[in-house]
Amino acid sequence: MTGHKSLNYLIEGYKKFKSSLNQNDIKFFKELVEKGQKPKFLLISCSDSRVDPSYIMNCTPGDMFVIRNVANLVPPCENNTTYHGTSAALEFAISHLEVEHIIIFGHSNCGGIKYFVDQVIKSIRCGYNYNEENINSIIDRRINYSDNFNYLKDTNKNDISYANEEKYCLLGNSKFITKWLEIIDDLKDEVKKNLNNMTYENLINYISQKAMLHSAKCLMSFPWIKEKADAKKLKINIWQFNLKEQSILIFNEKTNTYTDIENTILLDS
Repeated sequence: MTGHKSLNYLIEGYKKFKSSLNQNDIKFFKELVEKGQKPKFLLISCSDSRVDPSYIMNCTPGDMFVIRNVANLVPPCENNTTYHGTSAALEFAISHLEVEHIIIFGHSNCGGIKYFVDQVIKSIRCGYNYNEENINSIIDRRINYSDNFNYLKDTNKNDISYANEEKYCLLGNSKFITKWLEIIDDLKDEVKKNLNNMTYENLINYISQKAMLHSAKCLMSFPWIKEKADAKKLKINIWQFNLKEQSILIFNEKTNTYTDIENTILLDS
């Protein structure tokens, strides 16, 4: 199902979709246009190509309003004039579509969370706090280094090991990802605290769960979300999809634990 590089794969997929439509399907899409969308659910999902909420939940068009970004994060409410894609989508779903449920839909083996954890590990190895200011200073210092770090132009050979260490720590072309993941900077201590207590995979999934809880707190920083949540007109849910097991864990606020969705009774109005 994966690994198709040709655009023809997508074109042929569309043709199959188009040819499979019957009169009821055509009528259904016509009604979506005429009546507009009225989804009950807002999903905040990861951009990961392996995690498609509509596919996993077997939904049809119009069922869910979906926000997708790196690591399914929610930024805090900020009142400034910069661009806010996730916040704008939240505003549209809550204030205009009036969805009743927000589901933060994370997943195991998340690449964004892996990147975050890796940078914390690298910062420990390099001996400095990992942030944009430090990275910029490192980039300035490496100006005399060759691009591939195999040799140094204007420094002595004793500095080669230091240059290689910097290569391990530098961002590469990921400054937007790094900035975005600053949303969960508070979780750096969680990474450090559990680094020697968990396997790498378990640590990734643990931080992913913590990141979803952090995003839930950020949701409540938006006044129009908090108002509806406090009035019981909006429910915030936290779900994690396990890629290996194809299972979903749901966070239980009362027990502060994640439980399998198949063993969970949901009270839904």
